[in-house]
Amino acid sequence: MPPTIDHVCMNWVTAQWSMVAAACLTLATAYGLVWWWRRERNEQYQTLFDRANDGIMLMSTDAKLVSVNESFARMHGYSTQETLTLSLQDLDAPDSFRLVPERMRRLLAGEALTFEVEHYHKDGHKIPFEVSASKIIAGGKSLIQSFHRDITARRQAQQELQQKRAELTHLSRAVMLGELSGSLAHELNQPLSAILSNAQAAQRFLARPEIDRKELEEILGDIVAADLHAGKVIRSLRLLLKKGEARHQPLDTNEVVLDAIKLMRSDLLNHHITVETHLTQDLPLVCGDHVQLQQVLLNLMMNASDAMARCSWDQSRLLVGTQHCPNHGVRVSVRDHGHGIPPKSIGRVFEPFFTTKPRGLGLGLGVCRSILLAHDGSMAAENHPDGGALFHFTLPARVDGMSNK
Repeated sequence: MPPTIDHVCMNWVTAQWSMVAAACLTLATAYGLVWWWRRERNEQYQTLFDRANDGIMLMSTDAKLVSVNESFARMHGYSTQETLTLSLQDLDAPDSFRLVPERMRRLLAGEALTFEVEHYHKDGHKIPFEVSASKIIAGGKSLIQSFHRDITARRQAQQELQQKRAELTHLSRAVMLGELSGSLAHELNQPLSAILSNAQAAQRFLARPEIDRKELEEILGDIVAADLHAGKVIRSLRLLLKKGEARHQPLDTNEVVLDAIKLMRSDLLNHHITVETHLTQDLPLVCGDHVQLQQVLLNLMMNASDAMARCSWDQSRLLVGTQHCPNHGVRVSVRDHGHGIPPKSIGRVFEPFFTTKPRGLGLGLGVCRSILLAHDGSMAAENHPDGGALFHFTLPARVDGMSNK
């Protein structure tokens, strides 16, 4: 018997309901899977959040703490509940908090930042942290998520390294001054002898029945000038021998070069070395330590003097120059007319304890490069195409408003 229309319609409705039921089951299954996946993901995230070694903090855009993990609370000496009553201003040291507005602006603009801060522990002592921060969206709101890593051990290691570097720099300077002792003694004897001879001449003038006032004034003027020169030499020696922290301040590179040449003058004359200077005017100021940069130049000039020990008088020329750098910095060069650096040694001249001198310690050039790196500069060595060795270093131009190191 053929199916009736009613039977066909009933089968069609049954099929449609089956399809709807299957679709609903599929949707329910998918929804359940999504719900399960989200729950699993949230649980995994919460587990990572709670167990992370780094301190994790969620902060609102008005710098209030929204959520922290156990590590963050423990690092600061609080419970997790106590931290939720705090704002970033309660934790940040003043020097760190003053940078918050600018950092917040950049974070909300979508930048991810890494920086160092100091936070107060609950007991009042400071803790240095390296922070990685970025913006996230949670519940339709913008939050700042940041990871905090305690860098106390790193800071201590850096301080110890800096102290060792300062000790090595001072040792190198003392060795260098020992080599220059004869020249420096002559540099002091010259004005002292002038003072003595002028004072004796003044005594003879005073013993005369008639005193030539103008000539006596000239003698006294010479005494004053010689005394000032001797005082300047002594002050330079005291600064070079003094052991202390580097003081970075605005410097005229040409003045540093000329001061170093003055200290080396007698030694260069004793070795029959002629100095030629090519100093570019209107150079930008650099930010550096005068004594340390002078030490670099003295070391390079002493090496150049040693390199020309066997040269004839007409070849014994030392060239010292300054010029602009392409990156708005300053370049200083020292060139001798000796036999140059052996090709096999040119790549090692800055290595600690490497030396081509029979009685050298191998400290000088390594310390010089270390000083330049601490000044955000660089140093290089090469053989000049026309003969002799060329050492040069670069220093960045001073940035207005930069703080002393």
